[in-house]
Amino acid sequence: MEHDGDRWVQRLRDGEVPSTWRIVLVTVLVSALGAFLLVEMFVQPDVTRRIADATPRSGVFLLVPPILLLTGPGVALAAWSSGRRDRRTLARIRAAGGRPVFHLPVETAALVAGEEFADPKPEVWTVDDTGLHGWTPDHARPVHALPWERIRAFGLANTLVKGVRQDCGIWVSTANGHVVLAPRTTLGRPFAAGGLKRPVLVRVLRSLRAELDPAGATRTAERPGARPGDTPLGSPAAPTG
Repeated sequence: MEHDGDRWVQRLRDGEVPSTWRIVLVTVLVSALGAFLLVEMFVQPDVTRRIADATPRSGVFLLVPPILLLTGPGVALAAWSSGRRDRRTLARIRAAGGRPVFHLPVETAALVAGEEFADPKPEVWTVDDTGLHGWTPDHARPVHALPWERIRAFGLANTLVKGVRQDCGIWVSTANGHVVLAPRTTLGRPFAAGGLKRPVLVRVLRSLRAELDPAGATRTAERPGARPGDTPLGSPAAPTG
């Protein structure tokens, strides 16, 4: 499997939920900063008034302290909820007796799905020798499946944002259309994976297919001159590779 030496990839391979102490530390610091600035606003009302009157838009800066104060608990609650749900999902996967070689946590809303999934939406996809399986914390068995024989290729989905093309997910081309999965940073986190992680995940999925379904990987080899991710999100044609 490609990138097997990367620690965050190893966690996804092993189905490991990382510790939350870093998130707790950051949220405490953010909330403390917000509380300090909020107190200073009331302790020094003259300074606060000058900031508000400096320009027509300077009053927006007065919203920063309460936003910081509320952001910390909000992020902490979201991380706690996501970690709890992912641990339940992992318990379902292990209880089912499967032997996945990779775990892909995703946001529940598929960006575009030519092969639309009915509810419930998977929260974690596993990869094994038969294909991809979508799991939720409330079901003992996979709620959706993408067998290798239906998968044609993996690529980067992208969309236009203010005239600039940006990667936004993983494009899975299938025999029935396509599915765009929006990966999360790792298990136990609600945050979307950044632009540096998405290409790595695509390469990981391709390498796993080459190992687990070599015949299928050969059939869907990339066409000369095509580059994965060249097709904008929402176009009827899917990236190859």
